[in-house]
Amino acid sequence: MRATHKQHEHAWKSAREVEAASLRILAPYLNGQDAGQWVLFPDAPFARRLQQYGDGYLYSRSQGIVWNVEHKADNTTHPNLYLETWSNRSREKRGWLYTSRADVLMYHFLKRDDLWIYSMPELQRWAIERGGINRDGLKEVPQNKRAQLNDTWGVPVPVSLLKRQIRTVLVHPQRRTFEAFKLEPTADAAVRFL
Repeated sequence: MRATHKQHEHAWKSAREVEAASLRILAPYLNGQDAGQWVLFPDAPFARRLQQYGDGYLYSRSQGIVWNVEHKADNTTHPNLYLETWSNRSREKRGWLYTSRADVLMYHFLKRDDLWIYSMPELQRWAIERGGINRDGLKEVPQNKRAQLNDTWGVPVPVSLLKRQIRTVLVHPQRRTFEAFKLEPTADAAVRFL
């Protein structure tokens, strides 16, 4: 949905409020696990280079592991992740699904208390190299949740499909519980961390 500058500013502010609400929920959980630490990259011009690695990093002190994290927040109740294929299609600028160098995607559905965690390289291999976003009736659609200046496109993918295709961890941060799909809970470092 294309927007005027004023609509874009309002939509951007609204999206930032959802992200901030997500981080208020997640930070106590993420910082409390494994004596971990969640650090958000600053939203400043000098940080543009950092942002190709995600929105921040998660550090496990006991394991000495750092994960660069792409964080997405959604305050709807639908069961789909919106995998951004075009940040601005009319200018041929690829979306984060193609450009992110993060280690992990954390996709938080606030209203459901669901935090879906995926290996970003594994998600990218499934979606792009193996053509996962072009199967099972999935199709690329324009972003229409918020008015914005960019011509953003992506593929809505049901979480039920992804958890059958790639390693997945589902965390309920407020209940402090989790489930693992397609991996061995005792062998996977991300699960040990959570």
